[in-house]
Amino acid sequence: MNEAEKIIAREYLEIKSKFPDEGRRKWKLRSVDEFWKSAGAPSSKNPAEGAEAPWKSDADPFDLVDEDESGLVGLRGIVVRTDYSDPAAWGKFKEVLEQSEKEGFEELRAQVGDEDVQSGASGEAEDVEMKATPEDEEDSEDEPESIFHIIDMPPDQQGVLENASNLTLLRLFCDVVVIPEWKPVRKDDDGLFSSTKTKEKNTPWSKNRLAGLNGWKEGYEGRIIWVYDAQSNRDGSLRLIDGGLNGTSRSSTGDSWRVKGSRIWELQVNMDAGALRVDFGGEDGWTYEERRRNYEHVEAWLT
Repeated sequence: MNEAEKIIAREYLEIKSKFPDEGRRKWKLRSVDEFWKSAGAPSSKNPAEGAEAPWKSDADPFDLVDEDESGLVGLRGIVVRTDYSDPAAWGKFKEVLEQSEKEGFEELRAQVGDEDVQSGASGEAEDVEMKATPEDEEDSEDEPESIFHIIDMPPDQQGVLENASNLTLLRLFCDVVVIPEWKPVRKDDDGLFSSTKTKEKNTPWSKNRLAGLNGWKEGYEGRIIWVYDAQSNRDGSLRLIDGGLNGTSRSSTGDSWRVKGSRIWELQVNMDAGALRVDFGGEDGWTYEERRRNYEHVEAWLT
């Protein structure tokens, strides 16, 4: 653990005892919130002793389980539905995803052979409702596993995720961490990044815990999240959320980019393997509206 995480670990142990009915993610979010309230000021509490993080062995209501080991990905991605206004469009997207999974797996099998592909994309992705309850699986045991969990809430619970922001989804399905702030390397103000530096000073997010504050930055680790939203109904694209762990000085945790639904299988495989990182080189390819929503929600997560 870094120095920030050691302070957070001390808070975590106290908060866990105060809110025993909550789960790991909310306990740590509360702890990180306390850290940010005092970030930059001397702490009255000593860092937790020991190298083992106290949250490592705790469970969370939104934990997802990959029942079978996948030969293609270390962790399945999450496709989460946040718009319920067009069931026909959602059904069409699932057909596109199903087809891309089949084609992707067949192409891989043709390249490396059946024995080297232990499991991969199925003809139908696994649907997951609240608390990761899967629908009845229709695939036979001989068919490859999906590389996605699909989160499609039942009608009486759709309000939980409807129009959810990127930050909300990261906090539900991934685990918050605090890492050292990214520091850009610039030789002088007249160099390659001079105009960007001026722009950063004038943006409302130039000093924020999601972009970097007092030497630290809030990020989220875990599964890759793909978001089906209102725009997805129109063009079939999804939001790909950045957890903020591998960005640049110009990126911000929770940024997102639009990706065609037919491409997410290929991207999931390559991103999970570390062979690809989608960040547009740190340029302003992220969606402005989503970053704005993240910054509005960053300190209102308990409400």
